[in-house]
Amino acid sequence: MGIAAPDDSTLIVRLGAPTAYFLYLTQFYTPLPVPRPTVEKHGARWTRPENIVNNGPFKLTYWQQNNRFEFGRNPRYWDAAKVRLDKLVGYTDRRSQHLGEPLQGRRVDWNPSGYLPSAFIPYLREYADFRHGDYQGVYFYSMNVTRKPLDNVWVRRALNYAVDRDAIANDLLKKSRNPWGNFTPTGYPGYRHPPGIRFDPAKARECLAKAGYPGGKGLPKISILFNTSEDHRRIAEAIQAMWKRELGDRHRAVEPGVGLVPPGHDVAPVRRRATLVDRRLPRPQHLPRAATSPATATIARGWSDPSLRRDDPRGRERSWIRPRRLDILSRAEALLLADGPVIPIYHYSTNELVKPYVHGIYQTALDIHPLTTCGSTTTGRAAGRAIAERRGPRGGRARRSATGGDAREVIGFLIRRLLLMIPTLWVIATLTFFLIHAAPGGPFQSETRHSRRRPRRSS
Repeated sequence: MGIAAPDDSTLIVRLGAPTAYFLYLTQFYTPLPVPRPTVEKHGARWTRPENIVNNGPFKLTYWQQNNRFEFGRNPRYWDAAKVRLDKLVGYTDRRSQHLGEPLQGRRVDWNPSGYLPSAFIPYLREYADFRHGDYQGVYFYSMNVTRKPLDNVWVRRALNYAVDRDAIANDLLKKSRNPWGNFTPTGYPGYRHPPGIRFDPAKARECLAKAGYPGGKGLPKISILFNTSEDHRRIAEAIQAMWKRELGDRHRAVEPGVGLVPPGHDVAPVRRRATLVDRRLPRPQHLPRAATSPATATIARGWSDPSLRRDDPRGRERSWIRPRRLDILSRAEALLLADGPVIPIYHYSTNELVKPYVHGIYQTALDIHPLTTCGSTTTGRAAGRAIAERRGPRGGRARRSATGGDAREVIGFLIRRLLLMIPTLWVIATLTFFLIHAAPGGPFQSETRHSRRRPRRSS
């Protein structure tokens, strides 16, 4: 590989072999140009608003730590005429992940994916500005095939078939994720996924019997290693219960030995993993590369298949042929699923809130949203309210906007509350008056006795 810059606006890269995904590499963050004179002059403070130099559609104008970033239009941007926004305000993670202050304060037009608590997702689905889509990543469990009983392919297949992915994604995670039985995520144009693994308890018990553990009898204890997270723990406990329920002999009350291993312990037979595609790099080449030999196996500890080396798409003579490369990857995934060293569980998703009058933000596989052409309608919030009050899919109920509204809505809400409180307080005061008046020995009876006493006349 060689790099040359014959002039100020040309970059030439010579590759050692055909690399079909090279154009995607040039979009990654590390190849972005950096102003060398600015870095040398200001050192670590070159990214401060008063020092930074950039070539994007917006420039940093204000930054307050743990609060917000402010961006203004960059007049030196090469396509500045198409930039629709004059200003952007981005709140930091600490403020964005809490719905209360920014959203109820009605200042956030777009709450990106990753900052909405999963517990809120079922309720946010009712709103017009909620969006849900696929993100290019898969949550899975990997197995250490060097340890018994996971060195037996029938045991690995049994564990795979005994996992109810629909229950985990739809019930446990409240539909914030999508069930997924493949290893490669969606988002690769032209890629055909092989048949994925499905929940099949009968087939799971059949595979376990072929492995020599009928009804789970004699199956050694299988531990699950997961990192610190409440969702990871809940998923591990759910899979533990599924394995016990589906693979155990219910008539004999014999269950497979399954345990949970907290983080920080030795490598467990089964561990929680995830494959998340690098941003701007939509390519599944990692699948055959990670399984060509036990020494380089990164998908599952100790697992590899020599046949993948023959089909490695890195070969000079065929790596540039896209249909051929995708066909090789599809066969590699089919082999991986058949051998069972991984347990796919769910497909990652995006969950975000976008006001109905905001345009230019769309669902993407990599969850990347260029804001160059992003904007809003001229009618602003009034248009947002009109769009948000459309009919919802559940029982014909109107879907409201989670982030739409203005001060008039707040004032109207307060007035309605006051109008409701006035008659309520009048009823409470009236009942209190009559109860005190009717109570024996109350203050009203004492006043009545005093008023009936006649004053004595002096002689």
